[in-house]
Amino acid sequence: MTKKWRDITHKSTQLDRDISMLQKFANEGQMGELTLRGTIRNIVSTRNFGFIKGNNGPEYFFHRDDFNGFWNDLVKDCADGSAIPVTFEDVPSPKGPRAKNVKRTDHPN
Repeated sequence: MTKKWRDITHKSTQLDRDISMLQKFANEGQMGELTLRGTIRNIVSTRNFGFIKGNNGPEYFFHRDDFNGFWNDLVKDCADGSAIPVTFEDVPSPKGPRAKNVKRTDHPN
């Protein structure tokens, strides 16, 4: 076995252990949710959902039920063209990145 192959095998084994440990923590509820930041790009008020452009790159879908605050104020502010900064948590979804626990950072509610 070449040195390069041994290094790859070692790194793969170490990665498997790290993933296993993270899964264990997640299953035991010991991992907290990671709060991300972004800006609401647009809202489809007739369908009660919108999209957030994450500061980390991807765009996240969110539903009205995932928003903590006054939905009507959010819709009005988006219609005015305001950039609305938010914090949110990333959750897995079969259709792509999804945000939950969306909170405005420019508003007291």
